[in-house]
Amino acid sequence: MLNQYFWQILVVLCLLIVVLATVAYRLWRGMENVKKAELDKKQELALKDREREEFVEESLRIIGKAVLEKQCEISEGCIRIRMLLNRTSKIDVTNPNFNTFYELYEEIKHFKTHQERKELSKQARFNEDKKRFEIEDRYRDSMLEATRELLKALESFN
Repeated sequence: MLNQYFWQILVVLCLLIVVLATVAYRLWRGMENVKKAELDKKQELALKDREREEFVEESLRIIGKAVLEKQCEISEGCIRIRMLLNRTSKIDVTNPNFNTFYELYEEIKHFKTHQERKELSKQARFNEDKKRFEIEDRYRDSMLEATRELLKALESFN
Protein backbone atom coordinates (compact mmCIF):
# COMPACT_ATOMS: atom_id res chain seq x y z
CA MET A 1 0.00 0.00 0.00
CA LEU A 2 2.89 2.32 0.75
CA ASN A 3 4.32 1.62 -2.68
CA GLN A 4 1.04 2.55 -4.23
CA TYR A 5 0.96 6.05 -2.64
CA PHE A 6 4.71 6.62 -2.37
CA TRP A 7 4.94 9.22 -5.14
CA GLN A 8 1.84 11.04 -3.98
CA ILE A 9 3.11 11.20 -0.39
CA LEU A 10 6.52 12.32 -1.63
CA VAL A 11 4.97 15.14 -3.66
CA VAL A 12 2.84 16.26 -0.70
CA LEU A 13 5.86 16.20 1.62
CA CYS A 14 7.91 18.19 -0.92
CA LEU A 15 5.10 20.75 -1.22
CA LEU A 16 4.86 20.91 2.58
CA ILE A 17 8.61 21.54 2.85
CA VAL A 18 8.42 24.29 0.21
CA VAL A 19 5.48 25.96 2.00
CA LEU A 20 7.21 25.78 5.39
CA ALA A 21 10.46 27.11 3.91
CA THR A 22 8.58 29.98 2.29
CA VAL A 23 6.83 30.84 5.57
CA ALA A 24 10.13 30.65 7.48
CA TYR A 25 11.84 32.89 4.91
CA ARG A 26 9.07 35.50 5.08
CA LEU A 27 9.18 35.50 8.88
CA TRP A 28 12.94 35.87 8.81
CA ARG A 29 12.71 38.80 6.34
CA GLY A 30 10.01 40.37 8.49
CA MET A 31 12.28 40.20 11.54
CA GLU A 32 15.11 41.78 9.56
CA ASN A 33 12.80 44.61 8.49
CA VAL A 34 11.72 45.15 12.10
CA LYS A 35 15.36 45.22 13.25
CA LYS A 36 16.25 47.65 10.46
CA ALA A 37 13.31 49.90 11.37
CA GLU A 38 14.38 49.87 15.03
CA LEU A 39 17.94 50.70 14.06
CA ASP A 40 16.74 53.54 11.81
CA LYS A 41 14.58 54.88 14.66
CA LYS A 42 17.53 54.75 17.08
CA GLN A 43 19.74 56.55 14.58
CA GLU A 44 17.07 59.19 14.02
CA LEU A 45 16.71 59.74 17.78
CA ALA A 46 20.48 59.94 18.17
CA LEU A 47 20.64 62.51 15.37
CA LYS A 48 17.89 64.59 16.99
CA ASP A 49 19.67 64.40 20.35
CA ARG A 50 22.93 65.49 18.74
CA GLU A 51 21.20 68.40 16.96
CA ARG A 52 19.49 69.46 20.20
CA GLU A 53 22.80 69.28 22.05
CA GLU A 54 24.51 71.39 19.37
CA PHE A 55 21.68 73.94 19.50
CA VAL A 56 21.99 74.22 23.29
CA GLU A 57 25.77 74.60 23.07
CA GLU A 58 25.50 77.30 20.41
CA SER A 59 22.85 79.12 22.46
CA LEU A 60 25.13 79.01 25.50
CA ARG A 61 27.98 80.45 23.42
CA ILE A 62 25.84 83.28 22.09
CA ILE A 63 24.40 84.19 25.49
CA GLY A 64 27.80 83.90 27.18
CA LYS A 65 29.40 86.23 24.65
CA ALA A 66 26.47 88.66 24.98
CA VAL A 67 26.94 88.74 28.76
CA LEU A 68 30.70 89.34 28.48
CA GLU A 69 30.21 92.04 25.85
CA LYS A 70 27.51 93.71 27.98
CA GLN A 71 24.88 93.24 25.28
CA CYS A 72 22.71 91.40 27.78
CA GLU A 73 22.00 92.14 31.43
CA ILE A 74 23.70 89.78 33.83
CA SER A 75 20.43 88.63 35.37
CA GLU A 76 18.86 87.83 32.00
CA GLY A 77 21.99 86.00 30.88
CA CYS A 78 22.06 84.07 34.13
CA ILE A 79 18.46 82.92 33.78
CA ARG A 80 18.98 81.79 30.20
CA ILE A 81 22.31 80.08 30.88
CA ARG A 82 20.97 78.28 33.92
CA MET A 83 17.99 76.92 31.98
CA LEU A 84 20.22 75.77 29.12
CA LEU A 85 22.76 74.13 31.43
CA ASN A 86 20.02 71.80 32.59
CA ARG A 87 19.43 70.75 28.96
CA THR A 88 22.95 69.64 28.13
CA SER A 89 24.80 66.52 29.15
CA LYS A 90 28.27 67.59 28.02
CA ILE A 91 28.79 70.23 30.67
CA ASP A 92 29.38 69.18 34.25
CA VAL A 93 26.85 71.33 36.08
CA THR A 94 28.33 70.26 39.42
CA ASN A 95 31.49 72.18 38.52
CA PRO A 96 31.99 74.75 41.33
CA ASN A 97 32.81 77.38 38.69
CA PHE A 98 29.17 77.29 37.64
CA ASN A 99 27.65 77.71 41.11
CA THR A 100 27.21 81.42 40.42
CA PHE A 101 24.57 80.70 37.77
CA TYR A 102 22.50 78.78 40.29
CA GLU A 103 23.09 81.12 43.22
CA LEU A 104 22.22 84.26 41.26
CA TYR A 105 19.20 82.54 39.74
CA GLU A 106 17.89 81.66 43.20
CA GLU A 107 18.06 85.33 44.20
CA ILE A 108 16.34 86.71 41.09
CA LYS A 109 13.85 84.01 40.17
CA HIS A 110 11.01 85.66 42.10
CA PHE A 111 11.14 88.87 40.05
CA LYS A 112 8.26 89.39 37.65
CA THR A 113 8.82 88.81 33.93
CA HIS A 114 6.90 89.15 30.69
CA GLN A 115 3.22 90.04 31.14
CA GLU A 116 3.41 90.10 34.94
CA ARG A 117 6.17 92.72 34.74
CA LYS A 118 4.13 94.82 32.31
CA GLU A 119 1.23 94.78 34.74
CA LEU A 120 3.35 96.23 37.55
CA SER A 121 3.05 99.92 38.31
CA LYS A 122 6.00 102.07 37.29
CA GLN A 123 7.02 102.41 40.94
CA ALA A 124 6.85 98.66 41.57
CA ARG A 125 8.84 97.98 38.39
CA PHE A 126 11.41 100.59 39.47
CA ASN A 127 11.71 98.97 42.91
CA GLU A 128 12.20 95.50 41.38
CA ASP A 129 14.80 96.85 38.97
CA LYS A 130 16.63 98.56 41.83
CA LYS A 131 16.77 95.31 43.83
CA ARG A 132 17.80 93.33 40.75
CA PHE A 133 20.61 95.79 39.93
CA GLU A 134 21.88 95.53 43.51
CA ILE A 135 21.96 91.74 43.24
CA GLU A 136 23.63 91.94 39.82
CA ASP A 137 26.33 94.24 41.26
CA ARG A 138 27.11 91.71 43.99
CA TYR A 139 27.42 88.86 41.50
CA ARG A 140 28.93 90.76 38.57
CA ASP A 141 32.55 89.60 38.94
CA SER A 142 31.73 85.98 39.76
CA MET A 143 29.12 85.87 36.99
CA LEU A 144 31.59 87.16 34.41
CA GLU A 145 34.21 84.66 35.58
CA ALA A 146 31.70 81.80 35.49
CA THR A 147 30.68 82.85 31.98
CA ARG A 148 34.32 82.83 30.85
CA GLU A 149 34.71 79.34 32.33
CA LEU A 150 31.57 78.22 30.55
CA LEU A 151 32.87 79.49 27.21
CA LYS A 152 36.19 77.71 27.81
CA ALA A 153 34.32 74.48 28.54
CA LEU A 154 32.26 74.90 25.36
CA GLU A 155 35.38 75.54 23.28
CA SER A 156 36.92 72.31 24.55
CA PHE A 157 34.15 70.38 22.74
CA ASN A 158 35.25 71.64 19.32
